[in-house]
Amino acid sequence: MSFSEKIVERRVSLNMSQKELAERLGVTPTRLNYWEKGKREPDVHYIKALARELGVSGDYLLETELEEGASDSVTGIGERIKQARLKAECTQQQLADMIGVAKSTVTGYEEGTREPDSLKINAIAKALNVSGDYLLGTEYDWLPSAEAMEIAHKFDKLDSHGQGLVKMVIDYELGRAHPEDAPAQQTARDVLGDKPRNQLAHSDLAQAE
Repeated sequence: MSFSEKIVERRVSLNMSQKELAERLGVTPTRLNYWEKGKREPDVHYIKALARELGVSGDYLLETELEEGASDSVTGIGERIKQARLKAECTQQQLADMIGVAKSTVTGYEEGTREPDSLKINAIAKALNVSGDYLLGTEYDWLPSAEAMEIAHKFDKLDSHGQGLVKMVIDYELGRAHPEDAPAQQTARDVLGDKPRNQLAHSDLAQAE
């Protein structure tokens, strides 16, 4: 599955329209449509934003895999490219030849004056034997499921009162399911006690908020 196909597949699995995703990314639906059809490639900023909004890793979108030994001590993509290149004992010219660009382009990537698109990030990751996530700085210990992402999108549409109630219910249920975390969930449990969820009145929820 290509980069563009993965954007479409993940968006559809979240029941999200092009317009909604475009708004969350801060781009026009037309621009997103170009990405989804493979007519254009998003830059670093939007690859990271896509990964965040779709609840996936950069590696999933770019089809790259992490090799051991990559350091997390740097944050910018240019610094990460340079560090990975030096670790691979590769010159700027050699990397440029491997990914099909001029040496000055690689220099621009490393100095932060230019940004690679998704195709070039993928090529750099494979050439230097690191992950796309490493280059992007989007390595995660945990990624949300499609269901969790759908719930999160619905949560963002609630007003402050609704969001407060949802947070309270989550705290309550976490305290019930994980008693070891009870101190952190004490406020909600003090108000709601041990009533089953179907017996909780709206006034209970409002009080706990």
